Amino acid sequence: MPMLETKRINFHSMKINHRQISLRALLLTMFLMISAQAADPRPNILFILVDDQRNDTLGCAGHPTVKTPHIDRLAAQGIRFTNAYVTTPICMSSRATIFTGLTEASHGYTGGGAPAIPVQPMDVDTSFPVVLRKSGYSTGFYGKQHVKFAESKKTALGRMFDDYRVYGGGPHFIKKPDGSQRHSAEIIGDHSVKFIKKQPAGRPFCLYMSFN
Repeated sequence: MPMLETKRINFHSMKINHRQISLRALLLTMFLMISAQAADPRPNILFILVDDQRNDTLGCAGHPTVKTPHIDRLAAQGIRFTNAYVTTPICMSSRATIFTGLTEASHGYTGGGAPAIPVQPMDVDTSFPVVLRKSGYSTGFYGKQHVKFAESKKTALGRMFDDYRVYGGGPHFIKKPDGSQRHSAEIIGDHSVKFIKKQPAGRPFCLYMSFN
């Protein structure tokens, strides 16, 4: 019959071990919390802007007839701007405000068609796409831009976006090389899908879709 080896249990030592285990667990928890905070917290941004559309013509806005299931889902999972004010109700000024986060009185870009109204070119360095690019974001823009820059459009947009395609206020139907035509909204959508699909894992992106 095998002999059983007995050992004297040192409860004091056991208590110290419990302390060590607790300390290690605490350190591990703190490490995991710091690691979670150190993980990239930057969300992907999909910004959708639509010209000349009533604010209630969306399913998520409660319209009884209009059906927009995809937009409704995006609204449910993201953020929908429902209460906004403009200091200068002009297309170009409002777009400059979106780009810079400043009111017209601050960014100075009045725009408009009247010759008497001076046009102060928008400063690209204060635009949110430039700020996001400096923070490691991949940025894209497709659609109507309609803002005058202090530098050439190509230079300005190249500084703001990794990829972009500009479609003005018209014509809405774009002729393709084969002679067929497609609406600008479809083309903007196609470019946007391609942009999202080619984004590398681990790098946040900001996509600005500007329909007209």
